[in-house]
Amino acid sequence: MKSFNAFLVEQVIVNVIINFIIAYYLSSHLLTTVASIPLFAPTDDLLAPNISGDLFVGTFLMGLIITLITSVITRAKRDKAKQDLGVFFTSNVIKKLPHSIFKRAIIIGVVPMFVIAFPIVVTLSLLDIHHLNSHDYINYHAFYAAIVAGLISYFSVSRTLAENPTKIF
Repeated sequence: MKSFNAFLVEQVIVNVIINFIIAYYLSSHLLTTVASIPLFAPTDDLLAPNISGDLFVGTFLMGLIITLITSVITRAKRDKAKQDLGVFFTSNVIKKLPHSIFKRAIIIGVVPMFVIAFPIVVTLSLLDIHHLNSHDYINYHAFYAAIVAGLISYFSVSRTLAENPTKIF
């Protein structure tokens, strides 16, 4: 296995690229027929495309899915290593994340939803931006997904590297 830092950087870069491509592809295929994307869903159709719903739900699901996938991959790589990899040193904040992958995934999904997505929605509302052109939103959404995926994968992989590699779940 590579050094801890090389593996961490590799996982972050891979997640940034994959999530940018997925977000751009999905958004461009689902939203090109819509002229503009509203900030909030209309009251008569709560499942209509909207920025706030996309940011909240998308951020939570991204945190959940990325954490589940990267934790399993990281644990498998550590277990497969032939030499003693030692201890990965990280911040106390990351070490406080739960050992259980599912609990960790929930937390890593919820925290960015409130720390990143909520302030963006509030800022857009305060700036009196109530809708975005769909072409512009597709691009913004892809960059948002890439940046958030990088942050989520950093926290997820760091926490998994910091745990005892002999424990599986």
